[in-house]
Amino acid sequence: AAGDDPPAAGDQAKKKTKEKLSLLQLLQKGGYVMIPLALCSIAGLASTVERSISLQRRNVIPEGFLSEVKRKLGARANVKAAAAFCEESASAASRTVKAGLDKAGRGVEQVEKALEETGAMEIDRMKRSLKVIGLVITIAPLLGLVGTVYGMIEAFETTAASTAATGKAEQLANGIYEALVTTATGLTIAIPMMVIYYLL
Repeated sequence: AAGDDPPAAGDQAKKKTKEKLSLLQLLQKGGYVMIPLALCSIAGLASTVERSISLQRRNVIPEGFLSEVKRKLGARANVKAAAAFCEESASAASRTVKAGLDKAGRGVEQVEKALEETGAMEIDRMKRSLKVIGLVITIAPLLGLVGTVYGMIEAFETTAASTAATGKAEQLANGIYEALVTTATGLTIAIPMMVIYYLL
């Protein structure tokens, strides 16, 4: 009977095109540019973990640190006791305060200068790995864009070289959507990294 005829080859092809790719399969279509993007992702994640640990409160300004420094100084301004406590604390605040205590007795200007210089050094130390995150934020979208540009060039070149009159639009569409994978990946890496950068 005519109603029992198997579906046409065209219908089978349409069903195949409707099948969605898994995330891994989609990422694999990004090509070689996905390798440096993966490295950017790893570097950004590693820097995030390292800075999140390093910038915990106990490593910057331990709880009760300033009140304890004041107690050590006391009414008699016991600078040696306060400086010894700062050495034991081993935090950004303790190193800054100790630099000021070491200049005690040399005038207010010397103390202020020591505090400012040491404070600037400690801030630079705390921002150290944030530079890696900042680099990832800048590079990841650019790498994604480069991958897309090369993918588009390849898609148009393949379509132009094809001798088949039909199916060119579908072939071009496939090439373009595969090319856009790298840009999407680059932005997916950069946007969360930017949020993390400002939070840290």
